[in-house]
Amino acid sequence: MQHFLLIKRDGLSRSGARLDARASALQLLDSRIWPLWRRTPNRTRVAAGDAVAIYLAGDRESRVIARAVVERVGTWNRQLANAYPLLLDGEPVSVLHLMSAEIFDRAVDVRAVLPRLSFVRPGLKKWGVHFTGGMRALPAADFGLLTR
Repeated sequence: MQHFLLIKRDGLSRSGARLDARASALQLLDSRIWPLWRRTPNRTRVAAGDAVAIYLAGDRESRVIARAVVERVGTWNRQLANAYPLLLDGEPVSVLHLMSAEIFDRAVDVRAVLPRLSFVRPGLKKWGVHFTGGMRALPAADFGLLTR
């Protein structure tokens, strides 16, 4: 089993209303689908059975709110586009079908665990660069820190 961090920023509802990162992520978790674009890092590495943590990116966010398991990886299609709960910004190429989503009662503040994360360079002022790109692979120990 591999471990990944899915990164979600603010989004728009299908009607165009602004949604914060949490509301956007919760809608995706509720729909059990998470789109991946052509340039999403690790898009071709993720597979059924892999664990994902949901990270909220943004000025007032920087926290992990949930984890889930990838049930399967599929190809994006018109049926998924019609069921997608948010306004699409571009055309995804694949989709993670999620299961066993667990939304945390208390989100994990990433700033609190930064010094213990192996993929974050110590003393880096702009540590947020490690939390960009839509998805990143994580060592199991870091996944554990970010999901309790």
